Amino acid sequence: MYKVDLSNKKLIELSPTKYADLGLKERFDIQEWIEKSPAILGENLLVIGKEVTLRSGKRLDLLCIDKDASLVIVELKRDDSGSEVEWQAIKYASFCSNFLADEIYQHYARYLESSEYEAQKKIEEFITVDIENLNQFQRIILVSNEFNSEVISAVLWLREFGINIQCVRLAPYVDSDNELFIKPEVIIPLPEAKDYIEKKEIKQRGKGGVQAEWTGYWFVNVGEGLHRTWEDNRKYGFIGAGQGKWYSDGLKRLAIGDKIYAYMKGLGYVGFGEVTHKAAMIKDFIIPEYNKSLLELDLKAERPHENSDDEELSEWIVGVKWIKTVPKEQNKTFVGVFANQNVVCKLRHEQTLRFVQKEFGL
Repeated sequence: MYKVDLSNKKLIELSPTKYADLGLKERFDIQEWIEKSPAILGENLLVIGKEVTLRSGKRLDLLCIDKDASLVIVELKRDDSGSEVEWQAIKYASFCSNFLADEIYQHYARYLESSEYEAQKKIEEFITVDIENLNQFQRIILVSNEFNSEVISAVLWLREFGINIQCVRLAPYVDSDNELFIKPEVIIPLPEAKDYIEKKEIKQRGKGGVQAEWTGYWFVNVGEGLHRTWEDNRKYGFIGAGQGKWYSDGLKRLAIGDKIYAYMKGLGYVGFGEVTHKAAMIKDFIIPEYNKSLLELDLKAERPHENSDDEELSEWIVGVKWIKTVPKEQNKTFVGVFANQNVVCKLRHEQTLRFVQKEFGL
């Protein structure tokens, strides 16, 4: 690597060095540089957490989101990757794959020292896809000055099986004045061959790599708690969400005439219906058959009225004409069924659609 002396029209060779020789630390120096300038890793990333403590007590170096709304786990090593850095990062990615959207907002809000609403807003402004795609996929970026040959071999093998993992070298150099220069280099996959390599990997895995067409049906989470129950949903013909703008905003995507399949988290699908009334605050929602406000009826939910005067925190309700429902104990599911952490998202999974159509109709 060379430094250009423009006035004398000559190149000055820089000397490779080690971070350790310069007294620089992985956590207190390199991590700080990347946090402030994540583009050094070769792409535009949004840092949403630093030194994120997982339930195991382990700390993840940097947690980011890319433009496609995937979570990106960045694992740093100083001068040598060691021989097990990829395994460590895989464990972190596995854990993060279970993050629900609200957990991601919580992590980012703590990092920003702001509200969850502000965190969500910043994420939505950053990504270039629907928010429903948040954390649908996870990626790993390993960062070091040098990479152990065993790590390189493992990374190449993992990529063949669809694990989105890459290696970025941050090589340090100094000039005669001991001024530090950093040369960033994506070594896996090679940038010049990135498209070719990724297409080849997809072909080898026998996958199209293109998002499936929307089926025209919506997936809806119908969780239970103090503010809502599935029994009330079935009896009075509605779905609800609230106690936070992120939850209620999802319902506002639904329009009259939309067909929905209701899913209960951790169980399975419990109903199929058609939207009859767009989203409204619970205090304003009238049940035509009873000519009463929903809050005037004998609901099983313990606290549906909570925050009912607060537009951001109130329960919001969407009217539904149920075509077929089952008690939650009789939920319908199968291994590999589609589920999503969002309140509402487009159902694109063909196998799941065929399954629910068979169980509930179309």
